[in-house]
Amino acid sequence: MRYRLPRHHLATLAAALLLAVFGCGSPGPETGDGSPVRIVEAFPELEFHRPLWIAPAPDGSDRLFVLEQAGRVLWFENRRDVTPDEVEVALDIRDKVRSPEAELRANRGHNEEGLLGMAFHPDFERNGHVFLHYSETSPPGAAERQRGVVSRFVMDPDRLVIDRDSEEVMLTVDQFRGNHNGGMIAFGPDGYLYLSFGDGGGRGDPRKYAQNLGTLLGTILRIDVDRPDGDRPYSIPHDNPFVDRDGARPEIFAYGLRNVWRFSFDPDHGDIWAGDVCQNSWEKIHLIRSGHNYGWPYLEGTHPYDGIPDVVHQLAEQYPVALCSGALRSARPRMLCNSLGNDSSLGHLKG
Repeated sequence: MRYRLPRHHLATLAAALLLAVFGCGSPGPETGDGSPVRIVEAFPELEFHRPLWIAPAPDGSDRLFVLEQAGRVLWFENRRDVTPDEVEVALDIRDKVRSPEAELRANRGHNEEGLLGMAFHPDFERNGHVFLHYSETSPPGAAERQRGVVSRFVMDPDRLVIDRDSEEVMLTVDQFRGNHNGGMIAFGPDGYLYLSFGDGGGRGDPRKYAQNLGTLLGTILRIDVDRPDGDRPYSIPHDNPFVDRDGARPEIFAYGLRNVWRFSFDPDHGDIWAGDVCQNSWEKIHLIRSGHNYGWPYLEGTHPYDGIPDVVHQLAEQYPVALCSGALRSARPRMLCNSLGNDSSLGHLKG
């Protein structure tokens, strides 16, 4: 099945519009001035297969980059009359990506695995660095495994092609199951790279990874990719919340999260707003704070799920709405319609 790719008119937003958006037929939300928000087919001639992310290149070229879940990075000029022949392939790593769309049976994975996220380096125009978050295939003949990979790649001087041989693996995270991979990756206004990993998979986080600071599962991480530290291709910002806690991974910025699929930064204040996919009855939008524990699996939203130990603290800034992904335009509470996302199981756009 193929999906047409619509685009919100605010193309400067790094919007991650999930597949189920495309069938939305319910009345849309309103903006702060009362005018309706409409979904339009921005590129009528284009079709993509399982597109998971779209963003403009930060180099003044007015191009849009798209990720396909199976493992391709594509780009095209931001014109309504752009044709399929004008869509260029920047990178094809389908042979390395574990996904439900893999051509080789050995590489086929869970519906949530694939090429999940991409981020342009803040100095992309000069250095051409891009970062990808993907699910890795198992080596030929090896036992099946689930593993998330975050790597740095470099584009050619003309910024047309990503050199697959330039890959530098930044970190890997082993998963318990094939679902709950997180997948978001973005640079914050502080210049550090933020990325999300889910709780490792399975129903209800059976191993309580999201409450274990000794793992990178169920977290949002924050790392400095411009300053290697010994054998590690990144360093830890000195003000990360757990740098001095014994047994804790210093990369962790926030934890107790089930599966943060997308997050974004408030352009006015730099706050992080994250859509966390929950278990059954409730969904969450978190205002992410350094060092905070968001409660999963003891809480689903603001509601008990698996008991509530005294050590779990809730934030007041939680909104129990069904959000799987989103991009924030404004953090003003009366304009929650500007935080756009969708529920991939219901086929609804929410804002």
